[in-house]
Amino acid sequence: MKILFIFSSLIFSSICLPQLDKSFTLKEILKLSENLDEISEMKFEAQKSQLDSEIIKGNYNPKFEVVAGIGPITEAYGNAISSQNSKITDVKNWNAVFQFSIGANYPIYTWGQKNDYLEAARLNELIGTEKVNAALNEIKYKIKETYSAHLLTNNLIDLASETLSEIDEILAKVSNKDVTYRLNILKYQLESKKTELLNHLKLSESAFKYFTNDESQETKITLKDKWLEYNKRELNELKHYLQILESSRPELKQIDYGISAKNLLSNAVKKSNLPQFGAYIKYQYSYTSAREPQDSVYAYDPYNENRAVGGIGVKWNFDLGITNGQSAKHKVESIQLKSKKIDAFKKLSLLVKKNWIQIKTLEQNIKDTSKAMKFAKKLLQRTLAAGTFGLSNSKSIVDSYEERILTYKDYVQKIHEYNMAWANLSLSVGQEVDPLLLE
Repeated sequence: MKILFIFSSLIFSSICLPQLDKSFTLKEILKLSENLDEISEMKFEAQKSQLDSEIIKGNYNPKFEVVAGIGPITEAYGNAISSQNSKITDVKNWNAVFQFSIGANYPIYTWGQKNDYLEAARLNELIGTEKVNAALNEIKYKIKETYSAHLLTNNLIDLASETLSEIDEILAKVSNKDVTYRLNILKYQLESKKTELLNHLKLSESAFKYFTNDESQETKITLKDKWLEYNKRELNELKHYLQILESSRPELKQIDYGISAKNLLSNAVKKSNLPQFGAYIKYQYSYTSAREPQDSVYAYDPYNENRAVGGIGVKWNFDLGITNGQSAKHKVESIQLKSKKIDAFKKLSLLVKKNWIQIKTLEQNIKDTSKAMKFAKKLLQRTLAAGTFGLSNSKSIVDSYEERILTYKDYVQKIHEYNMAWANLSLSVGQEVDPLLLE
């Protein structure tokens, strides 16, 4: 009985959890989408390229080599100059030897090779950043599409509810079977469509929870805008958007950075065939009591040593076949990217022009469908008025309702397409150009 009580309490508490409503505008959702997990993950990937610069700097920084050790050595006596007096007294008598050395070299002048590699690494980092921007543009387009479709759905649900209410009023007044049957057919068709639209709303609300990074079960996402309304924007000349395309489209910027990086790598590889000037130092120390120090300057004593040396020098590698081939490969890849950019710009320009024309076309379409919707509404009013005097049949009434529904649906659908045409234009040029979202 106690377990049943606890279980019932848990169910009741879960049902009674307070629901937190969060309301957003389109601009707010677009801003929140910049922190999506998939975008954050891509940003981390882009930041990895920063490590390339650190690796390159390390390759041109001073190189230090330190060797130290201690080990056993057999004891011996003698002098390197008078070797006839040298002898090993006992090979079984072991002692310790200690050796230490440190060396460093530093490239002073490399004909700008280091800067070429560093700049190429920086450009690769920018390529990663533009990949993130391209992915974010795609996500923002999906948000705009979901947002506009959500408002469109609200409009259609509102129309369906209003029409169903009117039909119920008519059904309560008329007794004509033909009228009743036809209106009931229309009624249940609308009920079915309304249920379908309500399911679409639930799906879009789930999408908004994802876009706003809020997966909490207790949170309900709502929109500050309730219905789809026509907001005409000022459209600039086509040339204006083509200029934005050339300077802002992330995919084109990636190609530009890639071309520059390949040219820099080609030059850097070539410079490997040039002499590199650098400085070096070396210090060596060793000691063991198992050997007599060799004091003569003409004797080499690796066991009791204490000397340092330093200077400047030239390092020159001759590897013309490999380096010239690698340099040529980077140059060919650069030329290939230039060709790719020309082709990509042509295709994207056509896409921008298509979206630009579509916006202008839809502005006129919205005007026309708005007029058609007004006439359909007047027709319905006249048909209903005539019906009260028995001057219109059931088919005329149903047809008038269908005309009003279809013209209204066409009108709000064109508004949705108009919003999406602006979204497509922003996506195609690579940055936000919708005046409503720039304010």
